[in-house]
Amino acid sequence: MSNTGNGELLKDLLLTGSYSDLKLVCHGQQFNVHKNVVCAQSKVLAAACKGEFEESRTNVINAEVFEPETVRRMINFLYTKTYEVKLSEGQVKNLGQTSGTKFTNGDGGYIPIKYVAGYQRPQAKQIKKGQMAAIILCHVEVNAIADYYDIPSLRDLANDNIKYILKCQWEVEKFSEIIAHSIQSTTDPNLHDLLASTTAEHIQELLTIPDLGDSHVSSEFYMAIIMHTGRRIGELQSQLMTKDVKISGVQDENRRIDERRKLLETEKMKAAELQTSIDNMIEAFKDRCSGSAYTYHVIEFVGNNEKNGSGL
Repeated sequence: MSNTGNGELLKDLLLTGSYSDLKLVCHGQQFNVHKNVVCAQSKVLAAACKGEFEESRTNVINAEVFEPETVRRMINFLYTKTYEVKLSEGQVKNLGQTSGTKFTNGDGGYIPIKYVAGYQRPQAKQIKKGQMAAIILCHVEVNAIADYYDIPSLRDLANDNIKYILKCQWEVEKFSEIIAHSIQSTTDPNLHDLLASTTAEHIQELLTIPDLGDSHVSSEFYMAIIMHTGRRIGELQSQLMTKDVKISGVQDENRRIDERRKLLETEKMKAAELQTSIDNMIEAFKDRCSGSAYTYHVIEFVGNNEKNGSGL
C-alpha cells in the first residue's frame, strides 16, 4: 500500500476509533487510540503500556497535565503528521487575564491556522495583529507535550512553527509571557535557545518592557541571551567592517575620478593659454607686416586655417 493509502487509513482509524486498544483521558474527555500507532512514535507511551505499570493493565493513560486541545493536537500529529491551532477571538483578548498558559476551543469565531509537517505554513497576514502570543503559546504547549511524551518529530515541528511566526509576525507584546511559560512548561533546550536568540535580536525593543526581568526564568536562560547578544554584536561589527571597506573603495574610486577631473581641467587651461598665446602672436605679426603684399597672403593663410580649425 502506498504512503498516501496508509495516511488515509490512519486518518480513518483516528476519525472512527475502530479497533482502538488504548485510551487517553484528559479533563473528562476520552481519546481512543491504537498502541501500534502511538507507541511506535513515543517511548514514554510505549513504556507505559509495558511491564507492571497500571496503564498496561487498564489500557488507560491519564493526560490531565495538559489541556484536551493540546492532547488532541498531539494525537492528530501521530496519525496525520499535522496539527491545527484554532483560537477564538475571546481567547486572544483574554491572554494574560487567566493563567496565560492554556487555550481551549470555544463555540465558533475560530481563527484557523494549520501547520503541516513538510513546512507548509500560512502567510504571515493570516495571523492578525495581537494574535502572535496566543498562537505561539499554543505551539509551546504542543512542544511541552511532545517533550513530556518524547515525540521528537512533533517537538521539532512545534519549534519550526514558533520560529516561523516570530520571523514573519514579530510582536513585542506578551513576549515575556511566552518566555516564562516556555521555561516552566518544557525542558526542550532548542526552544529555549530559539527564544534566547529572538530576545537578543530584539533586545533594544524588549528592554523597554517593564516585566522582562520579572519572567522568573533561569540564570542559564539569561546567560544564553548574553551569548546570543554577543554573537549579534559580532555579526553587526562584521557587517559594519564590510560596509566600511565598500565605502572606502567607493571613496578611493571617487578620489581617482576627482584627480582625473582636475588633471583634465589643468590640461584645458594649458590649451586655452596656448591658444591665447597663438592668437597674440598672430595679432602681433599682423601689426608688424601690415600694408605689404606678403602680409596679405599670410593673413589669408591664417584666416583659412582658423576657419578650418587647424590653427597655425
